[in-house]
Amino acid sequence: MIKRLALILIFSFSFLNLFGQQREEANLVHLIRAVDKLASRQSDSSNVQTFLGPAEFSHNGAQIFCDTARWDQIKGFLDAIGNVKIIQNETVLTSDFVHYDGNTSIAQVRGRRVQLVDKDKNCLRTHNLDYNTRDSTAHFFSGGSMISKDNSIIESLRGYYDSKIEMFKFRNNVEMYADSILIKTDSLIFWGNRNQADFLGELAAWQDSSYLMAGKGWYNRDNEEYFFQEDVYIMTPDNEVWSDSLLYKRKTTDAELYSNTQILDTVQSIIIFADYAKYAGNPRSFDLYKNPAIAIYSYENEVADTLFVSGDTIRYHELLPSQVDSATFEYSNGLYKKSLLDPLKISLSSRGAPTIIDSTLLLSVDSLLKSSIDFNNETFIRDTLIPFTKPPEKLFDILNAISASATDSLQGVRTDSLIVQTRKIVSSQQVDTAAVKFMRIDKNILFYRSDFQGKCDSLLLNSIDSTIRMYIDPVIWNENRQFTGDSIFSYTTNNNLRRVELNTNAFVIIQQDTTYYNQIKSLDFFAHFTDGELTRFDAIGSASALFFIEEDSVLTTMNEKEAETISALLKDKQINQTRSYTNPKSNAYPLVDLAPDKIVIQGFNYRDKERPKSRIEVCDRKVLPSVRDITVTLEEPQFPYTKTFFDLSPKTEAIHASKQKQQGNPNPN
Repeated sequence: MIKRLALILIFSFSFLNLFGQQREEANLVHLIRAVDKLASRQSDSSNVQTFLGPAEFSHNGAQIFCDTARWDQIKGFLDAIGNVKIIQNETVLTSDFVHYDGNTSIAQVRGRRVQLVDKDKNCLRTHNLDYNTRDSTAHFFSGGSMISKDNSIIESLRGYYDSKIEMFKFRNNVEMYADSILIKTDSLIFWGNRNQADFLGELAAWQDSSYLMAGKGWYNRDNEEYFFQEDVYIMTPDNEVWSDSLLYKRKTTDAELYSNTQILDTVQSIIIFADYAKYAGNPRSFDLYKNPAIAIYSYENEVADTLFVSGDTIRYHELLPSQVDSATFEYSNGLYKKSLLDPLKISLSSRGAPTIIDSTLLLSVDSLLKSSIDFNNETFIRDTLIPFTKPPEKLFDILNAISASATDSLQGVRTDSLIVQTRKIVSSQQVDTAAVKFMRIDKNILFYRSDFQGKCDSLLLNSIDSTIRMYIDPVIWNENRQFTGDSIFSYTTNNNLRRVELNTNAFVIIQQDTTYYNQIKSLDFFAHFTDGELTRFDAIGSASALFFIEEDSVLTTMNEKEAETISALLKDKQINQTRSYTNPKSNAYPLVDLAPDKIVIQGFNYRDKERPKSRIEVCDRKVLPSVRDITVTLEEPQFPYTKTFFDLSPKTEAIHASKQKQQGNPNPN
């Protein structure tokens, strides 16, 4: 038993001794060669050898070259002086001086220009760097700058490098220049093998007159893709964008925005909302999903107001004329040509109908368009999003506002840019000089402005025929008025409303009080506008109407009218004359003698419960305030370390000029 214990102890001691010798051997720095060994000297009082000529050493697979060296073979120290170079795994370090400790495998690299070049030819320069040959890692401090193989620039106060995973990490006062973009952040990782930069903290970026900030993100140089997240904000000369996250593909100019997206376009006076948005640059398109909405703000009669529109999906896209199919051109041009014809003349010429001019019923617009109900209370609240400085646009009433706002603001150009005032018909063979613009909103569409509201299930708009089309149970409310039909079309010229059509099963209801409603029903209903003012309406096809007449401010009489067509001319906002065509009938009844079922036309359906009472029912999102003025005061990157180590300074003149312009100084000099 004692012998066995002794053998175990002897074996353990021998193993530990051998392991210690192996460790000591591993700590030794080996001399590979010296050009002139005769020049080497060894001090009598120490183990330090000095090599006055070029020498080469090795440790942990790293080669160390220098002009002059002081080497302590026993302690494992090496001072390399002059044209020092360390090569390990295709990583090359150069400097004026290196103190190397074989025990810790740390090379303290110092000099006027310490340079590290990895196998991908990314070049880092600094004054102070510590390199670990065992782990193939490095730390730099007191400032450093790197130029990548693609000429991107990254600099910071301190940083870290790992050769095995081809990773640079930059910390504190990080500044980057890539593809004409200037970036500031506090922490950044650059992956050499992927050519990708990961932004680990808050960042700010500038490009010409645009600005971006986010909580973190990444940029892949090879794919030219950017991804930012956490309170993303983008500012351009015309837009401000907010989103929880953003993916941008520079090669295709496509982008995807995720959650709480808001886009403010100050030129087009529009705000876009969505929780998921897709943008394509060629051809240009924008698709909005997940609770999308659009806010179109305007200034009318010196009062700011906002139209909110929402639906399940909102899509906008542009095509060159040659890319639009001929059927679309044929239908849109046909629709436009039809809108130039007078529907009343067509109807009368087809029937040879006699006419009755009704002079006994001269209704003012007030009697048709107003009521004894107070519509000036706070039931419908004017929503003012942004102080508006543009000159007032000429908008009239409900559909005039929709038309002018949608066709001007949503399309970004005059709606008749393809259809000039002489109105040449557009064809698919025309020269590709201007894009054709399309917008489509689908499912559960609601819109709200303080003076009108509406809903439908499909809304279409294009710049070929300047027509807004509402389909699938459309309804529009304006104060005490309701307009319905199987579809509703509105036509514009020069952004002014020209005509509105209620197509098939047209029904107009004007609430007089809680019991009585003026009503007009016909197959089709046409409202005509001149310079934005309603000048005529035509109810065509089995027309019938009920009007409730006041005497001494009290409703006393119901006038019932029937004809194939009922038309009215308006002047100075008054119905100047009404006309009934083909089998006209007109009767008056005292209200006291009427049963409840006699005071409505068949098909009457006042849908006020479906009517949005505030913009919150259409879009409950918080409208973020502009921060454009704040971004102008932010200081862009200065690249002090890049100037020191590379004598370079990324160009920032465009940014300076833009900031001067935004601050109101046209001459930055």
